Amino acid sequence: MEDCDSTYDDELEEYVEKLEELLGRRLEPGRGDAKCLRMTLDKVEMLHRSLTWYLCIFVVDTIASTYLLYHSFSFHRTSISQFFTTFPLRPLSLVTPCKSPAKGLTYWHRPHTSKTRLPILFIHGIGVGLYPYINFLADINAHDGADGDIGIIAVEILSVSSRITCQAMLKQEICEEINRILSSHGWKSCVLVSHSYGSVVAAQLLRDPMICMNIGPVMFIDPVSFLLHLPDVAYNFICRRPSHPNEHLLSYFGSKDIGIAHTLFRRFFWADSLLWKEDLQDRPAAVALASRDSIIDTKSIRAYLVGSKDWAQSPTKETGEILIDGKLDVIWFEDLDHGQAFDHKTTTRLRLVGTVRAFCNETASPEVAVEEVRKK
Repeated sequence: MEDCDSTYDDELEEYVEKLEELLGRRLEPGRGDAKCLRMTLDKVEMLHRSLTWYLCIFVVDTIASTYLLYHSFSFHRTSISQFFTTFPLRPLSLVTPCKSPAKGLTYWHRPHTSKTRLPILFIHGIGVGLYPYINFLADINAHDGADGDIGIIAVEILSVSSRITCQAMLKQEICEEINRILSSHGWKSCVLVSHSYGSVVAAQLLRDPMICMNIGPVMFIDPVSFLLHLPDVAYNFICRRPSHPNEHLLSYFGSKDIGIAHTLFRRFFWADSLLWKEDLQDRPAAVALASRDSIIDTKSIRAYLVGSKDWAQSPTKETGEILIDGKLDVIWFEDLDHGQAFDHKTTTRLRLVGTVRAFCNETASPEVAVEEVRKK
Protein backbone atom coordinates (compact mmCIF):
# COMPACT_ATOMS: atom_id res chain seq x y z
CA MET A 1 0.00 0.00 0.00
CA GLU A 2 2.99 2.30 0.41
CA ASP A 3 3.15 2.70 -3.38
CA CYS A 4 -0.46 3.84 -3.68
CA ASP A 5 -1.31 7.38 -4.77
CA SER A 6 -2.64 9.20 -1.69
CA THR A 7 -4.85 11.44 -3.83
CA TYR A 8 -7.32 8.56 -4.09
CA ASP A 9 -7.53 7.87 -0.34
CA ASP A 10 -10.78 9.77 0.18
CA GLU A 11 -12.45 8.10 -2.76
CA LEU A 12 -11.34 4.65 -1.58
CA GLU A 13 -12.63 5.34 1.93
CA GLU A 14 -15.99 6.29 0.46
CA TYR A 15 -16.14 2.98 -1.42
CA VAL A 16 -15.29 1.08 1.77
CA GLU A 17 -18.01 2.89 3.71
CA LYS A 18 -20.60 2.07 1.05
CA LEU A 19 -19.52 -1.57 1.09
CA GLU A 20 -19.81 -1.68 4.88
CA GLU A 21 -23.34 -0.31 4.62
CA LEU A 22 -24.28 -3.08 2.19
CA LEU A 23 -22.70 -5.75 4.39
CA GLY A 24 -24.24 -4.39 7.57
CA ARG A 25 -20.96 -4.55 9.48
CA ARG A 26 -17.60 -2.85 9.65
CA LEU A 27 -14.53 -4.28 7.96
CA GLU A 28 -11.67 -4.98 10.35
CA PRO A 29 -8.22 -3.58 9.50
CA GLY A 30 -5.96 -6.15 7.89
CA ARG A 31 -2.72 -6.76 6.09
CA GLY A 32 -3.81 -8.92 3.19
CA ASP A 33 -1.22 -9.87 0.58
CA ALA A 34 -3.65 -10.10 -2.34
CA LYS A 35 -2.52 -8.30 -5.48
CA CYS A 36 -4.72 -7.13 -8.32
CA LEU A 37 -4.10 -8.23 -11.92
CA ARG A 38 -3.50 -5.06 -13.93
CA MET A 39 -3.00 -6.49 -17.37
CA THR A 40 -2.63 -3.17 -19.20
CA LEU A 41 -0.32 -1.65 -16.57
CA ASP A 42 1.91 -4.47 -15.34
CA LYS A 43 5.17 -5.42 -17.01
CA VAL A 44 4.77 -7.56 -20.12
CA GLU A 45 6.13 -11.02 -19.29
CA MET A 46 7.64 -12.60 -22.39
CA LEU A 47 10.53 -14.75 -23.59
CA HIS A 48 12.57 -14.32 -26.75
CA ARG A 49 12.61 -17.18 -29.25
CA SER A 50 15.49 -18.58 -31.27
CA LEU A 51 15.74 -18.70 -35.06
CA THR A 52 15.25 -22.44 -34.76
CA TRP A 53 11.84 -21.85 -33.20
CA TYR A 54 10.78 -19.52 -35.99
CA LEU A 55 12.08 -22.01 -38.54
CA CYS A 56 9.70 -24.55 -36.99
CA ILE A 57 6.85 -22.03 -37.27
CA PHE A 58 7.76 -21.51 -40.94
CA VAL A 59 7.60 -25.27 -41.56
CA VAL A 60 4.25 -25.58 -39.75
CA ASP A 61 2.86 -22.64 -41.72
CA THR A 62 4.03 -24.21 -44.99
CA ILE A 63 2.41 -27.53 -44.12
CA ALA A 64 -0.83 -25.80 -43.13
CA SER A 65 -0.85 -23.78 -46.36
CA THR A 66 -0.28 -26.92 -48.43
CA TYR A 67 -3.17 -28.75 -46.80
CA LEU A 68 -5.51 -25.76 -47.10
CA LEU A 69 -4.69 -25.38 -50.79
CA TYR A 70 -5.34 -29.11 -51.23
CA HIS A 71 -8.76 -28.68 -49.62
CA SER A 72 -9.75 -25.96 -52.15
CA PHE A 73 -8.93 -22.93 -50.00
CA SER A 74 -7.30 -19.87 -51.54
CA PHE A 75 -5.00 -17.53 -49.61
CA HIS A 76 -5.83 -13.83 -49.58
CA ARG A 77 -2.78 -11.73 -48.80
CA THR A 78 -2.38 -8.12 -47.80
CA SER A 79 -0.38 -5.61 -49.85
CA ILE A 80 3.01 -6.78 -51.14
CA SER A 81 4.50 -3.77 -49.33
CA GLN A 82 3.64 -5.52 -46.05
CA PHE A 83 5.56 -8.68 -46.95
CA PHE A 84 8.43 -7.91 -44.56
CA THR A 85 6.17 -6.95 -41.64
CA THR A 86 5.71 -10.59 -40.62
CA PHE A 87 8.40 -13.02 -39.53
CA PRO A 88 8.83 -15.82 -40.47
CA LEU A 89 8.27 -14.60 -44.01
CA ARG A 90 5.42 -16.13 -46.01
CA PRO A 91 6.51 -16.76 -49.64
CA LEU A 92 2.94 -17.64 -50.59
CA SER A 93 2.13 -13.93 -50.30
CA LEU A 94 4.36 -13.26 -53.30
CA VAL A 95 2.68 -15.75 -55.63
CA THR A 96 -0.99 -15.78 -54.68
CA PRO A 97 -3.18 -13.71 -57.03
CA CYS A 98 -5.80 -13.06 -54.36
CA LYS A 99 -5.57 -9.85 -52.35
CA SER A 100 -7.47 -9.24 -49.14
CA PRO A 101 -9.88 -6.28 -49.16
CA ALA A 102 -8.78 -5.65 -45.58
CA LYS A 103 -5.68 -3.57 -44.95
CA GLY A 104 -4.12 -5.77 -42.30
CA LEU A 105 -5.97 -9.10 -42.19
CA THR A 106 -5.08 -12.16 -44.24
CA TYR A 107 -7.48 -15.06 -44.58
CA TRP A 108 -8.21 -18.34 -46.32
CA HIS A 109 -11.34 -18.64 -48.42
CA ARG A 110 -13.23 -21.63 -49.75
CA PRO A 111 -15.93 -20.61 -52.28
CA HIS A 112 -19.55 -20.91 -51.22
CA THR A 113 -21.44 -22.85 -53.90
CA SER A 114 -24.41 -24.09 -51.89
CA LYS A 115 -27.69 -22.28 -52.54
CA THR A 116 -29.52 -23.63 -49.50
CA ARG A 117 -27.02 -23.28 -46.69
CA LEU A 118 -25.14 -20.53 -44.89
CA PRO A 119 -21.36 -20.03 -45.23
CA ILE A 120 -19.00 -20.04 -42.24
CA LEU A 121 -16.79 -17.36 -40.74
CA PHE A 122 -14.10 -19.05 -38.61
CA ILE A 123 -11.82 -17.31 -36.11
CA HIS A 124 -8.99 -19.32 -34.57
CA GLY A 125 -7.41 -19.14 -31.14
CA ILE A 126 -3.94 -18.58 -29.70
CA GLY A 127 -1.26 -20.92 -31.00
CA VAL A 128 0.36 -21.43 -34.41
CA GLY A 129 -2.42 -20.22 -36.68
CA LEU A 130 -4.78 -22.49 -38.60
CA TYR A 131 -2.70 -25.68 -38.50
CA PRO A 132 -4.63 -27.33 -35.59
CA TYR A 133 -7.95 -26.71 -37.36
CA ILE A 134 -7.19 -28.12 -40.83
CA ASN A 135 -9.02 -31.42 -40.31
CA PHE A 136 -11.97 -29.64 -38.71
CA LEU A 137 -12.32 -27.25 -41.66
CA ALA A 138 -11.89 -30.09 -44.16
CA ASP A 139 -14.49 -32.31 -42.45
CA ILE A 140 -17.19 -29.64 -42.86
CA ASN A 141 -17.33 -30.35 -46.61
CA ALA A 142 -16.24 -33.99 -46.50
CA HIS A 143 -19.65 -35.46 -47.40
CA ASP A 144 -21.44 -32.79 -49.42
CA GLY A 145 -23.82 -33.81 -52.18
CA ALA A 146 -25.19 -32.13 -55.28
CA ASP A 147 -26.12 -28.98 -53.37
CA GLY A 148 -22.53 -27.73 -53.46
CA ASP A 149 -19.97 -26.73 -50.85
CA ILE A 150 -20.33 -24.68 -47.71
CA GLY A 151 -18.16 -21.59 -48.08
CA ILE A 152 -15.59 -20.89 -45.37
CA ILE A 153 -13.61 -17.78 -44.53
CA ALA A 154 -10.89 -18.55 -41.97
CA VAL A 155 -9.42 -15.29 -40.70
CA GLU A 156 -5.77 -15.26 -39.61
CA ILE A 157 -4.86 -13.32 -36.47
CA LEU A 158 -1.08 -13.35 -36.80
CA SER A 159 -0.46 -11.43 -33.57
CA VAL A 160 -1.52 -14.53 -31.59
CA SER A 161 0.03 -17.07 -33.99
CA SER A 162 3.63 -17.22 -32.68
CA ARG A 163 4.97 -14.71 -35.17
CA ILE A 164 6.74 -11.36 -35.06
CA THR A 165 4.29 -9.00 -36.69
CA CYS A 166 2.23 -5.84 -36.21
CA GLN A 167 0.38 -5.29 -32.96
CA ALA A 168 -3.11 -6.71 -32.59
CA MET A 169 -6.03 -4.66 -33.85
CA LEU A 170 -8.44 -3.07 -31.43
CA LYS A 171 -12.18 -3.67 -31.46
CA GLN A 172 -13.33 -1.10 -34.01
CA GLU A 173 -10.51 -1.78 -36.44
CA ILE A 174 -10.89 -5.55 -36.58
CA CYS A 175 -14.68 -5.27 -36.93
CA GLU A 176 -14.25 -2.94 -39.90
CA GLU A 177 -11.66 -5.24 -41.47
CA ILE A 178 -13.84 -8.35 -41.17
CA ASN A 179 -16.84 -6.43 -42.49
CA ARG A 180 -14.82 -5.52 -45.60
CA ILE A 181 -13.95 -9.18 -46.12
CA LEU A 182 -17.55 -10.37 -45.81
CA SER A 183 -18.81 -7.58 -48.07
CA SER A 184 -16.25 -8.35 -50.76
CA HIS A 185 -17.58 -11.92 -51.01
CA GLY A 186 -21.21 -10.82 -50.88
CA TRP A 187 -21.96 -12.67 -47.65
CA LYS A 188 -25.10 -11.16 -46.14
CA SER A 189 -25.45 -13.88 -43.51
CA CYS A 190 -23.08 -16.48 -42.11
CA VAL A 191 -22.48 -18.90 -39.27
CA LEU A 192 -19.86 -17.58 -36.84
CA VAL A 193 -17.52 -20.25 -35.43
CA SER A 194 -14.73 -19.39 -33.00
CA HIS A 195 -12.24 -21.19 -30.80
CA SER A 196 -10.65 -19.95 -27.57
CA TYR A 197 -9.25 -16.42 -28.15
CA GLY A 198 -11.36 -16.27 -31.29
CA SER A 199 -14.38 -15.82 -29.01
CA VAL A 200 -12.93 -12.42 -28.08
CA VAL A 201 -13.20 -11.29 -31.70
CA ALA A 202 -16.59 -13.01 -31.96
CA ALA A 203 -17.86 -11.05 -28.96
CA GLN A 204 -16.72 -7.81 -30.57
CA LEU A 205 -18.48 -8.71 -33.83
CA LEU A 206 -21.73 -9.57 -32.04
CA ARG A 207 -21.70 -6.17 -30.33
CA ASP A 208 -20.89 -4.20 -33.46
CA PRO A 209 -24.08 -2.81 -35.08
CA MET A 210 -22.41 -2.70 -38.49
CA ILE A 211 -21.74 -6.42 -38.72
CA CYS A 212 -23.96 -8.22 -36.18
CA MET A 213 -26.89 -8.22 -38.63
CA ASN A 214 -24.80 -10.41 -40.96
CA ILE A 215 -24.22 -13.05 -38.29
CA GLY A 216 -26.65 -15.94 -37.98
CA PRO A 217 -26.10 -18.93 -35.67
CA VAL A 218 -22.93 -18.93 -33.56
CA MET A 219 -20.68 -21.73 -32.34
CA PHE A 220 -18.18 -21.23 -29.52
CA ILE A 221 -15.52 -23.86 -28.79
CA ASP A 222 -13.56 -23.44 -25.52
CA PRO A 223 -14.65 -19.77 -25.31
CA VAL A 224 -12.76 -17.39 -23.04
CA SER A 225 -15.29 -14.54 -23.35
CA PHE A 226 -18.02 -15.92 -21.07
CA LEU A 227 -17.56 -14.82 -17.42
CA LEU A 228 -14.42 -12.98 -18.48
CA HIS A 229 -14.87 -10.55 -15.58
CA LEU A 230 -13.80 -13.40 -13.27
CA PRO A 231 -10.03 -13.83 -12.79
CA ASP A 232 -9.71 -17.38 -14.15
CA VAL A 233 -8.56 -16.57 -17.69
CA ALA A 234 -6.12 -13.82 -16.71
CA TYR A 235 -4.64 -15.82 -13.84
CA ASN A 236 -4.45 -19.22 -15.54
CA PHE A 237 -2.99 -17.92 -18.78
CA ILE A 238 -0.71 -15.15 -17.54
CA CYS A 239 0.02 -15.29 -13.82
CA ARG A 240 -0.15 -18.93 -12.76
CA ARG A 241 3.09 -20.71 -12.00
CA PRO A 242 2.90 -23.92 -14.03
CA SER A 243 3.08 -27.21 -12.14
CA HIS A 244 1.75 -29.75 -14.67
CA PRO A 245 3.09 -30.60 -18.15
CA ASN A 246 0.13 -29.01 -19.97
CA GLU A 247 0.57 -25.84 -17.92
CA HIS A 248 4.29 -25.64 -18.78
CA LEU A 249 3.45 -26.02 -22.47
CA LEU A 250 0.80 -23.32 -22.22
CA SER A 251 3.14 -20.95 -20.41
CA TYR A 252 6.22 -21.33 -22.60
CA PHE A 253 4.67 -21.79 -26.04
CA GLY A 254 1.59 -19.65 -25.40
CA SER A 255 1.55 -16.83 -22.90
CA LYS A 256 5.31 -16.06 -23.02
CA ASP A 257 5.43 -15.60 -26.81
CA ILE A 258 6.33 -12.02 -27.77
CA GLY A 259 3.27 -11.29 -29.89
CA ILE A 260 0.82 -13.17 -27.68
CA ALA A 261 2.12 -11.53 -24.50
CA HIS A 262 1.91 -8.04 -26.00
CA THR A 263 -1.61 -8.72 -27.26
CA LEU A 264 -2.85 -9.91 -23.86
CA PHE A 265 -1.08 -7.24 -21.81
CA ARG A 266 -1.53 -4.17 -24.01
CA ARG A 267 -4.28 -4.86 -26.58
CA PHE A 268 -6.76 -6.92 -24.58
CA PHE A 269 -9.58 -5.08 -22.79
CA TRP A 270 -12.02 -7.32 -20.96
CA ALA A 271 -14.91 -4.82 -21.19
CA ASP A 272 -14.75 -5.06 -25.01
CA SER A 273 -14.33 -8.82 -25.00
CA LEU A 274 -16.80 -9.95 -22.33
CA LEU A 275 -19.79 -11.89 -23.61
CA TRP A 276 -23.16 -12.39 -21.91
CA LYS A 277 -25.96 -14.68 -22.99
CA GLU A 278 -28.02 -11.61 -23.84
CA ASP A 279 -25.43 -10.61 -26.46
CA LEU A 280 -26.45 -13.63 -28.52
CA GLN A 281 -29.73 -11.79 -29.23
CA ASP A 282 -31.90 -14.90 -29.36
CA ARG A 283 -29.97 -16.41 -32.28
CA PRO A 284 -29.28 -20.18 -32.32
CA ALA A 285 -26.02 -20.87 -30.50
CA ALA A 286 -23.90 -23.75 -29.27
CA VAL A 287 -21.02 -23.75 -26.79
CA ALA A 288 -18.55 -26.65 -26.53
CA LEU A 289 -16.73 -27.00 -23.20
CA ALA A 290 -14.06 -29.41 -21.92
CA SER A 291 -14.29 -30.65 -18.34
CA ARG A 292 -10.53 -30.42 -17.67
CA ASP A 293 -9.92 -27.07 -19.33
CA SER A 294 -6.74 -25.56 -17.86
CA ILE A 295 -7.59 -21.98 -18.86
CA ILE A 296 -11.29 -21.35 -18.23
CA ASP A 297 -13.61 -22.47 -15.43
CA THR A 298 -15.89 -24.58 -17.59
CA LYS A 299 -18.07 -25.74 -14.69
CA SER A 300 -19.05 -22.16 -13.85
CA ILE A 301 -19.53 -21.25 -17.51
CA ARG A 302 -21.67 -24.33 -18.08
CA ALA A 303 -23.85 -23.54 -15.07
CA TYR A 304 -24.22 -19.90 -16.17
CA LEU A 305 -25.18 -20.82 -19.72
CA VAL A 306 -27.85 -23.36 -18.74
CA GLY A 307 -29.31 -21.05 -16.10
CA SER A 308 -28.25 -22.99 -13.01
CA LYS A 309 -28.11 -21.09 -9.74
CA ASP A 310 -25.31 -23.33 -8.46
CA TRP A 311 -22.26 -22.35 -10.52
CA ALA A 312 -20.06 -24.72 -8.55
CA GLN A 313 -22.07 -27.85 -9.28
CA SER A 314 -20.20 -30.83 -10.71
CA PRO A 315 -21.32 -31.84 -14.21
CA THR A 316 -22.41 -35.45 -14.48
CA LYS A 317 -23.00 -35.56 -18.22
CA GLU A 318 -21.35 -37.90 -20.69
CA THR A 319 -18.95 -36.73 -23.40
CA GLY A 320 -20.89 -34.99 -26.18
CA GLU A 321 -24.03 -34.63 -24.04
CA ILE A 322 -26.05 -31.57 -25.00
CA LEU A 323 -27.58 -29.37 -22.33
CA ILE A 324 -30.39 -27.13 -23.52
CA ASP A 325 -31.42 -23.65 -22.42
CA GLY A 326 -33.78 -22.18 -25.02
CA LYS A 327 -31.86 -21.71 -28.29
CA LEU A 328 -28.53 -22.12 -26.52
CA ASP A 329 -26.96 -25.60 -26.46
CA VAL A 330 -23.97 -26.55 -24.30
CA ILE A 331 -21.92 -29.53 -25.50
CA TRP A 332 -19.92 -31.08 -22.65
CA PHE A 333 -16.73 -33.07 -23.35
CA GLU A 334 -15.60 -35.12 -20.36
CA ASP A 335 -11.88 -35.65 -19.61
CA LEU A 336 -10.63 -33.23 -22.27
CA ASP A 337 -8.39 -30.17 -21.91
CA HIS A 338 -8.46 -26.87 -23.76
CA GLY A 339 -8.35 -27.42 -27.54
CA GLN A 340 -8.42 -31.22 -27.44
CA ALA A 341 -11.90 -31.42 -28.96
CA PHE A 342 -10.27 -31.00 -32.40
CA ASP A 343 -7.94 -33.97 -31.87
CA HIS A 344 -10.44 -36.83 -31.60
CA LYS A 345 -12.32 -37.33 -34.85
CA THR A 346 -14.82 -40.03 -33.89
CA THR A 347 -15.78 -38.80 -30.43
CA THR A 348 -15.54 -35.01 -30.47
CA ARG A 349 -14.58 -33.41 -33.78
CA LEU A 350 -17.45 -34.99 -35.67
CA ARG A 351 -19.80 -33.68 -32.99
CA LEU A 352 -18.50 -30.17 -33.61
CA VAL A 353 -18.71 -30.60 -37.38
CA GLY A 354 -22.26 -31.91 -37.14
CA THR A 355 -23.32 -28.94 -35.05
CA VAL A 356 -21.78 -26.44 -37.46
CA ARG A 357 -23.28 -28.14 -40.53
CA ALA A 358 -26.72 -28.12 -38.92
CA PHE A 359 -26.41 -24.39 -38.26
CA CYS A 360 -25.53 -23.90 -41.93
CA ASN A 361 -28.84 -25.43 -43.00
CA GLU A 362 -30.67 -22.40 -44.34
CA THR A 363 -33.52 -24.41 -45.83
CA ALA A 364 -34.91 -24.96 -42.33
CA SER A 365 -35.85 -22.31 -39.84
CA PRO A 366 -33.28 -21.59 -37.09
CA GLU A 367 -35.40 -23.60 -34.67
CA VAL A 368 -35.33 -26.63 -36.98
CA ALA A 369 -31.55 -26.31 -37.34
CA VAL A 370 -31.17 -26.38 -33.57
CA GLU A 371 -33.41 -29.43 -33.31
CA GLU A 372 -31.31 -31.17 -35.98
CA VAL A 373 -28.22 -30.61 -33.82
CA ARG A 374 -29.94 -32.02 -30.74
CA LYS A 375 -30.91 -35.22 -32.55
CA LYS A 376 -27.32 -35.98 -33.65
